[in-house]
Amino acid sequence: MDIKIASAARAYADALKRGADSLGETEQVSGLGGKGGGFAEMLKSAAMEPVSAMRESERVAASAAGGKTDLVAVATAITNAETAVDTVVAVRDRVISAYQEILRMPI
Repeated sequence: MDIKIASAARAYADALKRGADSLGETEQVSGLGGKGGGFAEMLKSAAMEPVSAMRESERVAASAAGGKTDLVAVATAITNAETAVDTVVAVRDRVISAYQEILRMPI
């Protein structure tokens, strides 16, 4: 999944750079694919947040199964993971909705 997100972000940054180059605005877009992170790094961190929350909830649940953690910590970790996943799903739905709206626009 990380490879798909990174390649999509790179493709987006390259397309944006080409468009800016054709307009002579390379200074405004130069940070997207560079050292400072930019769009690709933002997407990667946004995709990794729910994954790390899920891993943390699994770790806490396993710890609780061994009797090392109380149920409140397990419930909190699971709720955090669920919130992160719900956020990603909501953002995905909004992106798909926006894409479909763009497809419906007359050319």
